[in-house]
Amino acid sequence: MTVARYWNAIRCYLNAGDAWELSGFVGLAIGGYGSVPCLALVTDTDTIDHLALVGEIDVDQLVDHNGPDLASGVAS
Repeated sequence: MTVARYWNAIRCYLNAGDAWELSGFVGLAIGGYGSVPCLALVTDTDTIDHLALVGEIDVDQLVDHNGPDLASGVAS
């Protein structure tokens, strides 16, 4: 599991409405090392829709258009 795969799943859902890729992240969290808190990965589509609507998730910012695709590691 990588953070990039998670953001790809978010992008796929927001762009195409396909939530299938999010299913692999249900119940998973990142962090939790030392003083870093453990953060659950959001997979609820209603929550993702709300976060996108209020501007907390911007699919266009998931890709650095001046360099490599940060989500896939492929140069643009």
